[in-house]
Parts: sequence; C-alpha cells; structure tokens
Amino acid sequence: MGKKSQVELRGRNLPGQFENLINDIANTKNTQVVLLFDKYDKLILGNILDSRRGEFLNILKSFYFCIKKWELYR
Repeated sequence: MGKKSQVELRGRNLPGQFENLINDIANTKNTQVVLLFDKYDKLILGNILDSRRGEFLNILKSFYFCIKKWELYR
C-alpha cells in the first residue's frame, strides 16, 4: 500500500507504522482513506498453536485501536 501510494513507512512499531501510513496517504493524496477489513482474529488465534499466541493478539488489538480512532472522522 505504501509503495503504490509512494509513501515511505515510518515509525518504531507496526501499529505506529500503520497509523502513519494511513495519515501520510491521506495527506499526500489530499483525500480520504477507506479501510475495508473483517475481523478474523478469533478464527486466526483459534488455530495458532504457537506459544506467542498472546503476542499476536496484542498486535491485532493495537491495529484495531488505530482503526477505531479513525472512526471518529467518518
């Protein structure tokens, strides 16, 4: 998404990079950004047998937190 929009990723962690990416695309293109997604976290996490399951859940939660902040601008 960043390469296609000619926006460079910046930030220290994945959620920060994601938030910056969306903001930078909106600002660079002077337009709104629409995110289409479906919550499959229960299905995904239910099939992860790795001991890092909790870590994956925290990453997903941080992405959802970023998205929920943008819902205020609808």
